[in-house]
Amino acid sequence: MSAHLCPKCGENTIYFDGICHSCSQRQRRDEILNLSADEVEAMILKIADRIDEIEKWDEICNDFWAIFSLLGIHDPRIARAAAAKEIYYPPELYFSAPDDVKDALVAKLNSLEDNSKNVLNHLLCALAWQGDEQTAELFYELYKNPRPWRKKLHVGTEFYAKIGGWAFDETGERKSLVFDKCLTAVRVKDGKRASQDTNLNPNQNADEPVQIGESTGQKCEFCGCEMLDMLRLKATEPQLAFLNLKHDAIFRCCPTCVGSVRYFCKRGPDGEIELSHDGEGFDESYFSQEDFARLCGMKFKLGGEVSPFYSCFSELDTTVGGYPQWVQDAEYLTCPSCGRTMKHLAQIPFGEMIQGEGVIYVQICDKCEVLGGCFQCT
Repeated sequence: MSAHLCPKCGENTIYFDGICHSCSQRQRRDEILNLSADEVEAMILKIADRIDEIEKWDEICNDFWAIFSLLGIHDPRIARAAAAKEIYYPPELYFSAPDDVKDALVAKLNSLEDNSKNVLNHLLCALAWQGDEQTAELFYELYKNPRPWRKKLHVGTEFYAKIGGWAFDETGERKSLVFDKCLTAVRVKDGKRASQDTNLNPNQNADEPVQIGESTGQKCEFCGCEMLDMLRLKATEPQLAFLNLKHDAIFRCCPTCVGSVRYFCKRGPDGEIELSHDGEGFDESYFSQEDFARLCGMKFKLGGEVSPFYSCFSELDTTVGGYPQWVQDAEYLTCPSCGRTMKHLAQIPFGEMIQGEGVIYVQICDKCEVLGGCFQCT
């Protein structure tokens, strides 16, 4: 079949009958968000009963991801069923699992001598997502006094902790790397919010508490592409009070070089953004004028509060706060000013916006308010 626009959204190009992947995912999302309490309970029981099918990445896996990410459900019955079958992947199965499940994970960990079939790796990821204080103490103990199997792993427990959204320092003090609260940034199309009749004048976006993809007039030192304020959050917005911002949060980057450069943005004494980076960019820009116009022409408004795992469902919406869904390994940046591990601030589905691929992860140092960002794709 020849290329044509998706009949539902009228934006994404497809080569088959039906609707595009993004529209299909939005339909699935709406179905899950509108489930009744009885339907959710039935889905939990089905997942627990058929937990051994979760590794097939089919119905049971899809159902688990849907209720976990969109509804924030992490039911002990699912965790207990997985532990009983010694299924440790995906590790999100064990988020905040009860003590008896944690004890089973630790007992299994203590019985292992190597990383046969990747079980050790999966167990440490599962414990990181379980993440209670006793687990944090265990991870710190394993960091200070590694077991013989540590040599079989590429990284230590200080990295595994970050997979669960937390970290510990040299003294064992624990720090959260995520915000428990999560909001969406809702794209406004044709002068209307996708789900509400909210009119928006072309010049009105400047007053919105969230802005994405704003042109700056500044040129990239590597490829010459125009730099974008990929994210701007207003510190005075009541909905964003949970972020504890002292100043507007601005993350600026080159849309071409963000794939190979980690950018850091610090507010200077005059209020202007001071930009630094880690890595080398490209010699020429691959970001087309069409992509530039498409991204800069988008308007966004803050949506309501959603599950903290909302971004784990699909690369559809920009989220502020909550947990990141890493495409690759967890990549929490180090603040260039104070050396502390930065905290996840926002996830931007860059590929979804430009009909490409990849995600931009924006992070913040809660001490210095330096913003950093990195990019991941499959």
